[in-house]
Amino acid sequence: MAKNKRYRVLGRQALPAAARRRLRTPYRYRYGDIELDVRRRIAWCGGRAVRLTRRETALLAMFLAAPGRAFTRAELLAVAWGAKGALRTRTVDMHVRLLRKKLGAYHRITTVYKRGYRWD
Repeated sequence: MAKNKRYRVLGRQALPAAARRRLRTPYRYRYGDIELDVRRRIAWCGGRAVRLTRRETALLAMFLAAPGRAFTRAELLAVAWGAKGALRTRTVDMHVRLLRKKLGAYHRITTVYKRGYRWD
């Protein structure tokens, strides 16, 4: 018995929005000497492999996908943590600090005053 096409479409629509976005997300990003493998959560900085956490990987992927764009803390929270609304928390700042430390001299994350962070 053949499946009805309508059921396949409904099944696809039943996926949560985050899962649908993951289907379209590239798995590798490259910018200068930095390459990011999202699936394995590894960044290569000048040939040196750096293990990243899930949140650090999400942040770095955002920065590498749109270099030069300033992201607000609320945007970073929404993508990496799934948080909605403007939360008054320093968790983004802490994770950016840890990401800068892990990437060492290869990080190009700059703080944009009263805005957020940008990859230059």
